[in-house]
Amino acid sequence: MISFITYGWSFMKDKGFSWSAILTAAICIGGMSSVAHGQNYATTIRVLDASGVEGISGVVLLLNPGDARKSQALVTDAQGEATTHGLQCDICTISAFDPRGLFANETTEFASSSPSLRLVMRTRPLIDTVGDPMAISLELVFHGPNGEPIGQQKVVIRPLIMTMEDNRVSIPTTDQAGRLSIQLRAGAYVVATLNGASPSEVRFNVATAKEQCKTRTVSCIVAPPSTRYPKPVVLQLAPVSLH
Repeated sequence: MISFITYGWSFMKDKGFSWSAILTAAICIGGMSSVAHGQNYATTIRVLDASGVEGISGVVLLLNPGDARKSQALVTDAQGEATTHGLQCDICTISAFDPRGLFANETTEFASSSPSLRLVMRTRPLIDTVGDPMAISLELVFHGPNGEPIGQQKVVIRPLIMTMEDNRVSIPTTDQAGRLSIQLRAGAYVVATLNGASPSEVRFNVATAKEQCKTRTVSCIVAPPSTRYPKPVVLQLAPVSLH
């Protein structure tokens, strides 16, 4: 490219072109070069429900241009729209997630040079968890960092690892003695509460067999689904450092 510009410069000078004409030509060549090497494409993405008409707000869009380090994350607005800028990819992968769990995830491909893209998300069927045969009945008693029962207080019970697909939490209230009856599937959980603005939490696992607790480093509750009257399990919360 440089040799071409140098040759053109000498040619125009020899032919008697003015300095202004030579400068104009140089600017045009430079502009064409920058356009060829760096298009700043923008794509407007519209996420719609099954009707193909209504936009879905609050949907998280993950865009991967082929290099995960250059991925973008966007959230659709009230009209169900979001706009990408400068992805620079011939084939981009886009995944749409609904954190509320109302719509099923969708993934497709598109070119960053496309001015627009429509994504239709299907409604996710609601699963009734009442009477879940996989759930385990538990009787839990929560104590605060001072060892006293956390009575008549709201607590959050959530999975240890929150994901886009598994982000549901339960916020029950303990009784006067800090006791709570709940049904949970086997897995790793966190119970958390607030003391003013300071969070406290405790981690525990629910298992259906002792063998599942051998490598656990936190409290592990073994409660087979057939247990009709479970023995209360005491869990003591500890302050959480946010630093």
